[in-house]
Amino acid sequence: MRDAGWFAWFSRIHATNFGSIHGNSQFFPFHRRFVQDFERVGKAFNSGFIVPYWDSARDYAAPQNSAVLTSAWIGGNGASGSHCVTNGIQGGWTMTYPNTHCLSRQYDNGSRINPWYSPEFILSRLLSDTTMAALRPDIEYSIHGAVHLGLAGDMSTTYSSNDFAFYMHHANLDRLWWKWQITNNKIWVMDGPGPNGISNLTINNNITYYNEPIRNVMQLGYGDMCFTYADSAPLTGTSTASSESAAASNVQSTSLSPSLKQSLFPGTNSSTSLRRRGNVRKNKKLMPHPHLMPESFARMHKYNYDDVKAHYKAACDFVDILNNSDYEPLYCY
Repeated sequence: MRDAGWFAWFSRIHATNFGSIHGNSQFFPFHRRFVQDFERVGKAFNSGFIVPYWDSARDYAAPQNSAVLTSAWIGGNGASGSHCVTNGIQGGWTMTYPNTHCLSRQYDNGSRINPWYSPEFILSRLLSDTTMAALRPDIEYSIHGAVHLGLAGDMSTTYSSNDFAFYMHHANLDRLWWKWQITNNKIWVMDGPGPNGISNLTINNNITYYNEPIRNVMQLGYGDMCFTYADSAPLTGTSTASSESAAASNVQSTSLSPSLKQSLFPGTNSSTSLRRRGNVRKNKKLMPHPHLMPESFARMHKYNYDDVKAHYKAACDFVDILNNSDYEPLYCY
């Protein structure tokens, strides 16, 4: 695919349409169509080709330790000085868009990656948000931006789709959207602002770049959306196939008070009581705060930075509430 020019092709599409596919409700439908298109091209080279999803919230506390970021998979940090990726499936690759350069990564904390967003936080957003207008910034400003910034290099540019990590990351974001759709009976819900002055996007608007209506991508398993995900079940609290599903199961058995649980995780239930700090075990694991998106990254995406900071504060408040209870977080190591 690279040698035939397809990575450059998709990166050009992403970069050219960058301002129309971020910061508005085109974010989810465009990227669902975009990743599916990339997979379609891959199948022309090998019928068994798929784009796997990276459940990055599972790695949120120490992302640099993820098995995904090893030579057996997509490789790790770029080399010192050049930042060129030297191992993994794209090790030593030369990219041709927007110019000839090595595929690069530059972890945002040197040899480490700043913490991302926990599966508990993602679960909370999937259960709490009732509109696309609410879900989109909650995901786009959090785990979406965190992974792009954590890997950096090509991933922190408009041509981030040079890196195969982009496709694995956006497949996961698409899976989260699908989980939200099926959990909340919102399969056909599209709302919120669109690009170019559209005040309320609908399923009848066309997908940016693609000359087809958004309704074509709203339901997986039909038409060109002939795919699904290994964890493609509603968030009932019984599945542990993904990090947010495992979090749902964990929350169901937690000692959070029913009122606080309903506030953070609507739809869950428990009759047990909350124990505040002071009764918390001394060796309790604490969830780290995520890292604030820098203003330059927000500006590149045309995000309102005050809105980004407000979302970030809410995420930090969420962490503090759970850290001040006796809730035992998942994957916090």
